Amino acid sequence: MDTLASGRVVVSSPDVPTLPGQPLPTLVEELRIGSLNGTCDAFGQVFSLAADDDGQIYVADFRANEIRVFSAEGECLHTFGRSGEGPGEFTMLAGILWRPPGLLWAIDAIQGRFTVFDSLGTVVATHRIVSARS
Repeated sequence: MDTLASGRVVVSSPDVPTLPGQPLPTLVEELRIGSLNGTCDAFGQVFSLAADDDGQIYVADFRANEIRVFSAEGECLHTFGRSGEGPGEFTMLAGILWRPPGLLWAIDAIQGRFTVFDSLGTVVATHRIVSARS
């Protein structure tokens, strides 16, 4: 990976498998979210992304234990969640998934639970993860 003087990021790998006679795949940047010195858009460690039916983008930041919400244009709208053990809080935010009807499911790997949020970050439900081990 290399950043050119223009700011463009170039990612290459000599180990990318290709079919004989076929061109290498090309990645095209459609949207850039984040900055080096921002607040809402400065990430610790992104673990998961999800998008809702309106094009809003949800980013799970593992280090901050919070979910950040961006417009389809990349503008930071709001954040929710934080470190802790209460409703809407995370000990280890491990992933998110947008599911109908308009709900964001977030998994906390340490607490062993799914927390279900609406698009504004209000807790709708909490589900414990039950082990199938005997």
